Amino acid sequence: MFRELLSTPDGGTISVDWYDPVQLGSSLPLSFSTPIALFIPGLTGTSDAEYLRLLVPIAHSIGYRVVVVNYRGLGDTPLTSQRLYCAANHEDLEQALKHIRQLNPSVRLVAAALSMGGTVLAGYLVKAGSSSLVDAAFLISVCWDFNKGAKQLRTGLLNPIVNRLLTKLLVNAALKHRAVFSNSPHNFDFDSFHSFTSLRQFDHAFTIRIFGYPSTDVYYEAASYSDRISSVKVPTFCLNAADDMLAPEEDLPLKQLASSDNVAMLMTARGGHIGFMESGGLSIGKPTYYLERLFEQYMRALFEMKESPRSLVATE
Repeated sequence: MFRELLSTPDGGTISVDWYDPVQLGSSLPLSFSTPIALFIPGLTGTSDAEYLRLLVPIAHSIGYRVVVVNYRGLGDTPLTSQRLYCAANHEDLEQALKHIRQLNPSVRLVAAALSMGGTVLAGYLVKAGSSSLVDAAFLISVCWDFNKGAKQLRTGLLNPIVNRLLTKLLVNAALKHRAVFSNSPHNFDFDSFHSFTSLRQFDHAFTIRIFGYPSTDVYYEAASYSDRISSVKVPTFCLNAADDMLAPEEDLPLKQLASSDNVAMLMTARGGHIGFMESGGLSIGKPTYYLERLFEQYMRALFEMKESPRSLVATE
């Protein structure tokens, strides 16, 4: 793996990790004309995330060069500013894309993003429109309405447990860098973070203050893209499960998608959040995942297209 550290305009640092095909057991002759598969991890994911260990080798086997964008402060990326990351902000992703495009101006670039990474990518695609530096996208287990997603995490027996686990991940990420925020004007009470049991609590105490949102509801609205799907102007494929605890069927933007020419969604009956297991559990042998098969088919189809994926975009 080859890592690049990129500086942001506010003094922050993000990292992009390029994967070495030799380390992955590939002998494919890759060059700077080879298409690029760019990955954006989930909530506190990094280039070493388990789901990327499944998908990265698939992209390499097709022939892509693979790069993963890491959030500030994660994956041994140094935190050099008093800001981490959030679902409604895609400035760091745009910075990474500009850097990659500067080095590869005419190469086909397909972005695949999971969970919160998918939200960040969706925000970029909505804002960029036809000027997107991404030629096509694959969004996996995206929460399309954060206010509804936060409410879902408070229901039932399992969801609050997941809520606490996700919150703990964010709390740990913030506490790891509490020294950086020691002179922050926000005067964070980091000791109180240990008592948080929901994402909403964390976002109220930390995220909205870092990014200047007046309330958690306003932040969640800014990170929700159900009603802005029509602004996406590159071919985009979405995979969601009807039983996703963050984005169940009733909260998916099915009506908006039905009128979109550039965005399509495949909704499975089962799959949970970034699950999509076809076999495993109590069965013998290595688990198989529907996500892997679908990802391989979609990415291969885009790789083998003679024309740019942008040729699939509906003309206005």
